[in-house]
Amino acid sequence: MIVQSRERWGRTPRARNSLLFGAGATTGSGSFPGWTPAAFGSALKVWCRQGTGLTLSGFPQKVSAWLNPYGVNLTQSTGGVQSIYYSFSGTNYCVLPAINGNSPTSADSVPLGITSDASLVWWGALDDWTNFPQNFISKWNNAGQSNSSYLLATDASTPSRIRFAISSDGSYHADSDVSSSTSYSFAAGQLAGVAVYWNAATKTATFYTSTDFVTWTQLGTPQTTAAGSIAVKTAPVFVGGIQANGNSEKASGKAYRAQIWSGNFQSGGTKVWDANFSAQPAGTTSFTESSANAATVTINQSGGIPAQIIGSNVLLFDGGSFFEQMVDASIVQPVTWFMPIKFINRVASRYLMDGASADTGVVELDAAAANMDIYAGSVTGTQAGPAVNSWKTMAVCFDGANSFLQFTGSAAVTGDAGASNMGGFTLGASASGTNAANFMTTEVVGVLKRATAAEVSLMQQYFGV
Repeated sequence: MIVQSRERWGRTPRARNSLLFGAGATTGSGSFPGWTPAAFGSALKVWCRQGTGLTLSGFPQKVSAWLNPYGVNLTQSTGGVQSIYYSFSGTNYCVLPAINGNSPTSADSVPLGITSDASLVWWGALDDWTNFPQNFISKWNNAGQSNSSYLLATDASTPSRIRFAISSDGSYHADSDVSSSTSYSFAAGQLAGVAVYWNAATKTATFYTSTDFVTWTQLGTPQTTAAGSIAVKTAPVFVGGIQANGNSEKASGKAYRAQIWSGNFQSGGTKVWDANFSAQPAGTTSFTESSANAATVTINQSGGIPAQIIGSNVLLFDGGSFFEQMVDASIVQPVTWFMPIKFINRVASRYLMDGASADTGVVELDAAAANMDIYAGSVTGTQAGPAVNSWKTMAVCFDGANSFLQFTGSAAVTGDAGASNMGGFTLGASASGTNAANFMTTEVVGVLKRATAAEVSLMQQYFGV
């Protein structure tokens, strides 16, 4: 059975500002759309461009190599310490990292207390659609089993099937926990829709899938629940998890949209909750969902790999072990590096970068995490640097007594960083892979010269931050 939904999920055009990551990789950005790092000419030694030249594996995608057409590639052969790559195809989404404390949630409200016909609808991409159990949407609390209403998830025991459970009294009842009679077939990382419509009169749950969030195809035959009503309970709405021990049965992947309907989502129903993550700017941590209910959706964040809205191609370094590295003896002083950075957490004595040998080209947070400095034999360049969740272009030059560190919106701090030659480049940690920092970046440029103030300004405009 194939049916048409009444609404499209709505792709959001990418913004032309608020970090023009993609534009910079092809035509430049800001006020100088024709300018790119290629203008550095023969001095250009490293240009790992955003969204291109990446060798990736698995989901979430991990980076084993980042192409540098001007020299040695950035690489990491050890899977456990490879950075995470969040790709972007023009539509924003919320990362679901399957880590406690990292689910979008909304508090209980009267419209969510559905007692009769109900629909739950989810549009996103699981890193592995065969893993189970993974929750799409829930208003359910496993802790104590007394405050639950409804949930949509992958089946708890059979891969590639959709599960729907309701409670008529707030407690779990196996006879009202049903799954689709047949399996879906989605590839790892594939964008797809899953939905259920529950009819209270017939006590039947009908499951659907979609590959465009417009046309919905019935999956198997309707399944019958013992309960014929849903309890009105106070558990919050979770996307990608359940309210239990912080968040259990977690989903790993990307959420683009999640909806709760009173009635049939394809005919005659009323949306009572509509979290459209694709319509939210990158970095948003709270927004108002778009149903008449107008509930607040909070994107809870915890740890080094948080839930977050993504709106560009980015690499994430987790502050635990992730780093990428190149060894190239021709990278010597003077050398200037440029990259946009956004801290997820600022932790004391952590390295954003280094040379290929220990302490030959360090940018680090100091012992109190209050300031940042640079080091290639001696410390200089101390300044506050960007706050958490704030994108800034970092420009750092290692040139003996003429070294400097500068961030967008601040003056360069100049001093003697020492005379050590980097002999390569380590991104995300020290040269040995220790003292890793927790941040994201999109692009790395290295030039064998001391960049001028005008060139620093051009790079800030190129990155758009």
